Amino acid sequence: MCACKPGFRYPSGQHGPFIGFDLEDASPEVYRERFDCIRIIDQIDGVEVRTKRSAGRDALDEIMNKLEEITLDNCHLLPYEETELDQRFLYMADMVLRTQELAAVRTANFLSNYLQNAYEDITIIDQNNEELKSRDLTEEQLFGEVLANVVADGNLFGSAILFQSLAFKGSTGRFGPYAFREPAKGERHFYAEDFAILGGYEFYFETTQKTPIESLDRFYSKIDIRARRDGSGAPSTMNVFTNQTYLAATTRHGKWNQPFFDCFHGNWVVPYFVPFFMNTKNKQSVTFA
Repeated sequence: MCACKPGFRYPSGQHGPFIGFDLEDASPEVYRERFDCIRIIDQIDGVEVRTKRSAGRDALDEIMNKLEEITLDNCHLLPYEETELDQRFLYMADMVLRTQELAAVRTANFLSNYLQNAYEDITIIDQNNEELKSRDLTEEQLFGEVLANVVADGNLFGSAILFQSLAFKGSTGRFGPYAFREPAKGERHFYAEDFAILGGYEFYFETTQKTPIESLDRFYSKIDIRARRDGSGAPSTMNVFTNQTYLAATTRHGKWNQPFFDCFHGNWVVPYFVPFFMNTKNKQSVTFA
């Protein structure tokens, strides 16, 4: 553990000494920005000292003023650039919004696993000597995934899965199941639609397609599949697959984007993107989905 010296304090959001594990796990940018002790004294001999504390307070005041100035009534009159907050707002976002970050990673990794392991030529023979073939994900299942993410987390405004053109089997173009909440209509009002119809998410592909395949982590999974088609049977009758592997992203591959004011719903939104991957045609490698 690393503790601050007398006369210095920990940054906002840091409770107690810095933990060595967090230091080792941090990216170089986060390491340089997050793990600094802040001087408590802002004034020495009557002269104002420009410390991180005073600079941070000024930045916070600027952000709070902008949050109050932009409303649902005037945001349509402003250029898009003026409805955004700059990168300073993302300081420690991966800690403050850790739950939402992990929800995105779990969804992306589920898709990577399924798209790399559940394709048509996988067949299981059950106890009745009948074939159980792997099936593709359906549109309804994917809408269910994003809707479940939003319903489960009151701090999550929306959740989307965005496929490139023709990457989702059966689609004639892009496909993007998207679920979101409507706070103005009540706590339990949720909506779902195809984000591909709305368009305007090129920034997602521009951001996530830069992820190098060689930087992905390899995961291993053990899958127990009941031998009977109706799902009955004791655990001893299960077919166990221990060689399931897949390449997927982790939190270090995710990208936080600049917060912006959603003029349609009246919310400030902080986007977070995680790429997911499918097999290439020859199944020798993976490609961005």
